[in-house]
Amino acid sequence: MQTPSGAVEIENLRVGDEVWGLDAAGKLNVNTVVATRFATVDGYLRMTFTDGATLEVTDVHPISTPEGWRPAGVLRPGDVVRKRRGLATIERIEKVSARAVVHDITVEPDACFYAGGILVHNKSRE
Repeated sequence: MQTPSGAVEIENLRVGDEVWGLDAAGKLNVNTVVATRFATVDGYLRMTFTDGATLEVTDVHPISTPEGWRPAGVLRPGDVVRKRRGLATIERIEKVSARAVVHDITVEPDACFYAGGILVHNKSRE
């Protein structure tokens, strides 16, 4: 996760911590973590981008594209997503079939944050 203090693993974030996001005008801003949660899943996606970046995410997590928010599971190689600085093209998507603990956060006031350098949306408002 990208925070004003540097990179932090999502599982180490706590309520009250700050993360980078975008405001409604598309400007970089600071959002505050208002909830954290984790779950066990039977699989997830590992996305690799042409710039070498990777993102591990569940297939339902919303990711920012130039066309709007899209669930990760509908994205395909060649699709473009928003990064903190510019855009990234998906090179490969691997479906990882393994039990894993996944972590998620909810942030406010703007419901988005950078995970692995990629702009993602709050998955839920719990």
